Amino acid sequence: VVSKASLLPVGAGTFDVLAGVRRPWHGDLTAYLRAEAGWHPTDWLTAGGFVEANTREVMAGVGISGKF
Repeated sequence: VVSKASLLPVGAGTFDVLAGVRRPWHGDLTAYLRAEAGWHPTDWLTAGGFVEANTREVMAGVGISGKF
């Protein structure tokens, strides 16, 4: 997410929302929803994050990238 947002012009952002189903080997079918967002607010800073939820768990994360 952060690396994709770093390619944007300064001040721009991006987001993706995905939904689907997943079936691990020898496991039950589960539905999931994933959202990602990234922002390139300045020439030297990029930020992003994600959240993914399915019928069993929720995961989330954030990240930043900077230049100096």
